[in-house]
Amino acid sequence: MTEQIGRTFLRSSVLNVLMAAFNFSTTILLVRWFGSETYSSYIVDLSIISLVLLMIELVPSNYSVFRMQEDGKWQGVLATFTVASMVGVALLVFMAGMLGGIFKAYSFWMVGYAAALSSKRYLDILLQSSGRLTEFLQIELAAAFFRLVALCSLLMAGNTGSTEVWASLAISVVLAQLQWSVRNSHELAPFFGVMRLDPWLGMLARWRDFRGYYLGIALKRVKDNAVPLVADRILGSAEALAAFFLAQRGLVFALGQVRILESLLNHRGALKAASSLSLSKKYILGAAVQSACIATSAGLFVASGLSAPPWKVAVALSFCVWPILFYVMDRAEAYSSFDPARVNRSLLGYLLILVLGGWLMGWVGSSSAIVFALLVVLAEFSALVFIKMRKEVVNAEAN
Repeated sequence: MTEQIGRTFLRSSVLNVLMAAFNFSTTILLVRWFGSETYSSYIVDLSIISLVLLMIELVPSNYSVFRMQEDGKWQGVLATFTVASMVGVALLVFMAGMLGGIFKAYSFWMVGYAAALSSKRYLDILLQSSGRLTEFLQIELAAAFFRLVALCSLLMAGNTGSTEVWASLAISVVLAQLQWSVRNSHELAPFFGVMRLDPWLGMLARWRDFRGYYLGIALKRVKDNAVPLVADRILGSAEALAAFFLAQRGLVFALGQVRILESLLNHRGALKAASSLSLSKKYILGAAVQSACIATSAGLFVASGLSAPPWKVAVALSFCVWPILFYVMDRAEAYSSFDPARVNRSLLGYLLILVLGGWLMGWVGSSSAIVFALLVVLAEFSALVFIKMRKEVVNAEAN
């Protein structure tokens, strides 16, 4: 089983590198040709949409990915909820945009993107729960390719506004799902039963199980978007924000390898095998990912033509690799045993450090990007400490 995981990880890594290359090119286009202001507005609005999308977690993903491995009927439940959530999130984003003042640069394409993310979530859960990580990454790769093509086409047509940025994103996500659906149309059968009552009854029957996940879902979504939102308050100018987001983008690209491992661990067989990995192999993986993080950031800085690249910020952020690498293993173990409380405590620890640290920076009037980067690293280590502490407490109680 360990050898099989290694082969899957290698194939997935190749796909992930290709995807990173497309995303790398897309980021360069956004910064060089669409401008720092458009890019920074896009990153902040992306975080706001992600918070709106909390409603698609009424049936928790981390619960569903393991429940589907035990309950054959759960796929029908998830399909029914997916259709309902697509309509719900589209209406929420549309109304938020019409109210005004919520998004930095609203575009109607945000509505389509939000709905497409809901259906994408269904495919993510289906493929990860069945151990089909390669197919999962093929959809991600197709979306990255389609987006690059769309952006280049818009650029050649002389369109360089926020609307075009969101149009390319929404279209690419939809096309990627369509190409998979055409090749796997037989797997869409659960959607033909969305008007039946049984799936809704199945959801209600598990309602008590869901409640323990909701705090973690909200905290995870806040955690994923806290850095851009806090940075927007602290760093101030569009140029400073764009430079920091580029440094962070290098971290995001490199952490794709860790995300592969995290996706693998959503299958119980792979999780059991991964638990036997030696510490030395984990150290080797961490060093490789950190090196890739710094190299990716350097490439982004050079290709984007920044006059004053934030090298120190990029190096500081690269140390986030270490706590995240060990964290995802404990996180998968907790969700596999349907124990979300451990994860919830770790997320609270992360946000406590980041928010208090950000408030302190604002209070003293600091807008230093390097100080903020170190604060992010500290917050990631705090999450790891909290999830480890909870595990030790549980083990002590068991003894």
